[in-house]
Amino acid sequence: MAFYPGTYHAFATEGGPVYNEAAAKDAWERTVNFFRKYLG
Repeated sequence: MAFYPGTYHAFATEGGPVYNEAAAKDAWERTVNFFRKYLG
């Protein structure tokens, strides 16, 4: 589990008012790695 201090709900919505590029990229990479590991 990862926490992204200073971010808000929907921080990964590109173009949104609270978009946080660094956190969004990290969260996406973690998500994809999780799927690869557990779903193949």
